[in-house]
Amino acid sequence: MIMNSSISFFKKLQHIIPALGYGLSFSKKAGFKPPPLVKAWAIIKTGRGILCIYISFLIPLFSFSQNNITSSQFLATALKDEAILYNDRLVDFLKNTDHKLPWAEELEFRTETDEMDLNRQEYLMRFRYRTKAEINAHRNLHQSDIQLQELEKKALFEEVVMGHYFLLVQYVTLHRQLDILKQQQLVAVDKLNVLRKKAAALADVDVNDLLNAENKNHELELEIMEREGALNQIIKIITTIFNSTENIQLDTSNFLDIIDIKEKRQLLSENFSVSPILSERRLQIEKTELEQELEKAKNNWQVDYVQFKVAGRDKVNFAREWSFGLGMEIPLKDANKLSNNKIMLERLELENKLALQQLALAKKIQEAVEELELKIKMHELVARQLADSQLQYSFDNYAQSKDADPLVLLNIKSNILKRKADRLAIEKDIYSLYLEIVELTGKAVEMPLRNYLSKEWDIISVN
Repeated sequence: MIMNSSISFFKKLQHIIPALGYGLSFSKKAGFKPPPLVKAWAIIKTGRGILCIYISFLIPLFSFSQNNITSSQFLATALKDEAILYNDRLVDFLKNTDHKLPWAEELEFRTETDEMDLNRQEYLMRFRYRTKAEINAHRNLHQSDIQLQELEKKALFEEVVMGHYFLLVQYVTLHRQLDILKQQQLVAVDKLNVLRKKAAALADVDVNDLLNAENKNHELELEIMEREGALNQIIKIITTIFNSTENIQLDTSNFLDIIDIKEKRQLLSENFSVSPILSERRLQIEKTELEQELEKAKNNWQVDYVQFKVAGRDKVNFAREWSFGLGMEIPLKDANKLSNNKIMLERLELENKLALQQLALAKKIQEAVEELELKIKMHELVARQLADSQLQYSFDNYAQSKDADPLVLLNIKSNILKRKADRLAIEKDIYSLYLEIVELTGKAVEMPLRNYLSKEWDIISVN
């Protein structure tokens, strides 16, 4: 009774998880080793006892411990990158450290012995100080330095977060590539087995076909190993970013698909944000203007110094020992011409670079948009070809024939998978171009921060 109820349970489980039956049937055809969950079902059907359920079925369910995170959570970690945190410290230093120029620039003390008589010793105290215009110009320059550092942080963040974006695309693409490659390998193994059986039965088998099938299988094995290695490396990077001791898996259920990109691509190309690099260039131009203001403040009419002097000569009238002095700076025409010319030259160079960068950015955006449109059309074409193709229909109907040639079936299946692989390669290009437009248009760092790889462009929580 116990055995029958156990078999009944796993028969129900087979209907809940169709992959179980598929895995077993394939293991007989292609030598495929079923996963532990499938093995448990097979053991029960052969009647080896209830104990095997707990060995083969329950243990694998609890042997893996993984944390699932969303793509938005992963993108939010870009704000905690070491480069960003280091820049934060610089900004905090500039903001919280007193950079205000003091009024007094210099305090000078002099002494002189008159006629080598110590009783006629002279003492002089001189104060040099800055003007209000100079102090204000320096304060404005300091504010400009803070803004430049904040923009540099923004540019750094854009670089880091775009790295995270492309890592997400690689993660998703590698999973999809591995899925197709493993299906292709199963077909290749089946084809190799069919050819070997025909050769063993002394059938008319071309040796070249056998060698090609074997080489194809080896190539797929190597490619799968390479893709799995790349995927494991990405998982390690993500795990390190979260400082976790367990493997972290990304939840890609809300991942943007190609249809979503088709709908949203127009929004990106129409609504530009200011690129951090262009903003930084404009602020550098403004800073040259502030530097000119500082030069102008230094070359104005102003009091250079105030001094007090004790002569030490008249011992009768102490008041006559003291004297007061005042120095004035009289600006000469073109006295700071060289420094002003240097600032003007720097400003012209920055303006030229800004103009060229704006033209180059507009050109890159246009090229990326046009290439994205082309790739979308190519994707639509391949999708139509797959939908209109008679391959799947031929495969389904030919497989039901009693005289069906296994090699023909396998070739049809291989052709279908090849077209799916081609479509996936185009999808990868579409994601890359889409993210390039996100970066070029400044959307990646636009506030509030959004996850442009989610279906609804979810807002990224920065807490």
